[in-house]
Amino acid sequence: MAGWESAGLGHTADASFEDLRARIPINVASDWDLFVADLDGEVVGMLAMKPAENQLDQLFLSPDHQGRGIGRQLLDFAKARSPGGLWLRTAEKNTRAIAFYESASFVFERREPRFEYDRNDVYYRWMQGEFTG
Repeated sequence: MAGWESAGLGHTADASFEDLRARIPINVASDWDLFVADLDGEVVGMLAMKPAENQLDQLFLSPDHQGRGIGRQLLDFAKARSPGGLWLRTAEKNTRAIAFYESASFVFERREPRFEYDRNDVYYRWMQGEFTG
């Protein structure tokens, strides 16, 4: 939750921490593979993938641990688990995430409105061996 809020995009759709935590087992049972970055017993990041869709669904880091290479390690882990490629979407206003994904060879595909959140999302894809200019 703090990772999302640190992006400067506001609160997570009026969901409480308890609401978000309660969704985790439901999402894992349905379609997520969930991984965490643990640093000396503290969860500092999370990665949620939907392997059936080759989607990187969520990647969040604790604000205190951003900029230390942990996000890149999680992203490299996701790439290794999906060598055939990945796609993701993020809020168009999340410029820090967009710069991060573009620096990791994700390629912009399209922009779409996301009416339920009153924002635009941008979609990116990554293919192993694909080079960007």
